[in-house]
Amino acid sequence: GGRSSDWLYASLSLQWMYNKSAAARATFQRAGYYAEEHGDVKVIALNTNLAYHFNVWRLLYYPDPDPEGQLQWLSTELDASAVASQPVIIIGHSPPGQRDISRPWTRQFLRLVRRHRPIIKAMLFGHTHYDSFIAYRYPRHVAIISPSVTTWLGTRPAYRILELNGDRLDHSTFIMNLTDGQWRKEYDFTVTGDLHSAFLDYVDLLNRDEAARDTFIARYFKSSNVSCNASCSRAIQRSLVY
Repeated sequence: GGRSSDWLYASLSLQWMYNKSAAARATFQRAGYYAEEHGDVKVIALNTNLAYHFNVWRLLYYPDPDPEGQLQWLSTELDASAVASQPVIIIGHSPPGQRDISRPWTRQFLRLVRRHRPIIKAMLFGHTHYDSFIAYRYPRHVAIISPSVTTWLGTRPAYRILELNGDRLDHSTFIMNLTDGQWRKEYDFTVTGDLHSAFLDYVDLLNRDEAARDTFIARYFKSSNVSCNASCSRAIQRSLVY
């Protein structure tokens, strides 16, 4: 009918899901989320638009705190992986805890993360266009936010390659020189062991080390010529912990 978004999911499924399993295609065609196994790892892709504050469709037609039953489905997927001791990577567009995402939805999501923290090896998001992260106080986990290829507010195009090997996470970030159109590596970053502790230690370093803070702010804006005064820097630092 006029209020159905089935046409959108069906169209995107033809473009994005042709090589996915039947189960993944089914949930994607229903509401834009899916889970797919890659070797020993399960990748769970969330449709965070269902929790997006500025999604008028959600405000008008999804008063339920769990639109399209996504969180219930996520709970079932995580339960199954926990029973099988299967590592999980969660991906999505908008990071829970970011101001554009519903707080009630975020609270329910983080409860699931807390329950299944041992099997969730990484949570990867985008949306902000900047190079950042959110370290959650409770549960003890981290959302890694990758920078965008789009030149949002005068920043350079950027992308990131992540490699997960057991408890070791390596990521390399690349930026484009807009003068010659060439990509170059901006920096490498490696975490071994507990992600949450490593990122909280990094937040502590930013709070007390001006040089480290300046480096982080430069990388946050993808080494672009963006002005960020002390107030701007403090606001960014506050956004790193939820």
